[in-house]
Amino acid sequence: MGIRSFLTDSEGRAIENPRFYEREIERLRREHRKLSRKRKRSKNYLKQLRRLCKIYEKIERKRDDFLHKLSRFYVDNYDLIVVEALEVENMRRNHNLSEISDASWSKFLHYLSYKAASAGKTVVRVSPRGTSEGLSWSDPLRDHISACRILKRGLEKLGLGRPFEPAER
Repeated sequence: MGIRSFLTDSEGRAIENPRFYEREIERLRREHRKLSRKRKRSKNYLKQLRRLCKIYEKIERKRDDFLHKLSRFYVDNYDLIVVEALEVENMRRNHNLSEISDASWSKFLHYLSYKAASAGKTVVRVSPRGTSEGLSWSDPLRDHISACRILKRGLEKLGLGRPFEPAER
């Protein structure tokens, strides 16, 4: 999982981060401004508050739909899914990584886990430490190489050895 793209898998498929919150930020600001001009607890205030809540609900529904469809795709197409065991809550504290909240990685991992369990598939979590070590941020293959390293770790964790060696460059 990453900031530039939502995730990149070991086959090189990069899923773009939809950034639902960022798309609606101007509309949210406008509605928040309207709300701030209303007298607290008046009928107009409550009406405006409902309008604002609807926008947040719409963002959440779009995000959930995206996450459900993506997790379903991976569960339907793969028997083994290896993911990074990221500490998302700790990462959210870093102000440079504020986009993590919009991506909802934790929710995606939760959806992936329960769908895989109900389908009889395996989800393995591995440590993200050192998966992008030695790779430049400007390298276009950086995420793909990291995904291959994560898959390799997951296979080793299951005791399946080394069935293939991904090309590093």
